[in-house]
Amino acid sequence: MWQLVRLNENYDEAFHQVSKALEYWPKFLVHKNKQRLTKITQYLIRGRNLAKNTKGKIVSIPKKEKKKEERSEGKAQMAARIDSSIEQELLKRLKSGLYDDIYSFSSSKYEGEIIEQEQIQGKEGHLQHRSASKQKKIKEEREHVELEYE
Repeated sequence: MWQLVRLNENYDEAFHQVSKALEYWPKFLVHKNKQRLTKITQYLIRGRNLAKNTKGKIVSIPKKEKKKEERSEGKAQMAARIDSSIEQELLKRLKSGLYDDIYSFSSSKYEGEIIEQEQIQGKEGHLQHRSASKQKKIKEEREHVELEYE
């Protein structure tokens, strides 16, 4: 009784296919099927046009949220500056030898930074290198020193 018929993508040809396939059916059913075909075709055309013409959605950001974000960004930048300045000061003190006698620690973490700082200063004409053997000797001495706290 029912048969599935694939319709052509062209609306006019599909319309004629419906007319021929439902030739011996009551006019009311033929008319309903043609209306359904028209409705589906218009739906597809509207969907294509919407997909073609879609633009970015403009979203407003509330002023309170914007100010809150700006304040938190400012605080984060200040904290980063403070952390950076503290790190630079500690590296400067470490490089000058201020902590040599006070603490024993593995300087392997900091040697890379010290060398990097020396290279930066070397470009400015203030480069002072330690010999590799002297660096190893200092490293060994630091690793075997124990601290006593009062």
